[in-house]
Amino acid sequence: MRSSDARLPGGDDIAVKYFDYESVAREAGIPDDKLEEIVRLMYAEFPKDQMMAELHILQACDTVLEGDATLDEILGKLPSEAAGRG
Repeated sequence: MRSSDARLPGGDDIAVKYFDYESVAREAGIPDDKLEEIVRLMYAEFPKDQMMAELHILQACDTVLEGDATLDEILGKLPSEAAGRG
């Protein structure tokens, strides 16, 4: 996923601005569609704070890279947190 391909929930383009989470995602072997899912979920959680959204995207990718959790575990946890239930 290139940053120009990502979109906010309202359809606005996202340009990576604060943290290079895309290179960490590539290194962790996270497929583009799964990274896009993480991006959408984090922007849903932090719709007005791009820095916080990107930080949490980076943390999720780094967690997979370091082997502290699998991608399925990360994605399984995100929906409840993004909905405010986690």
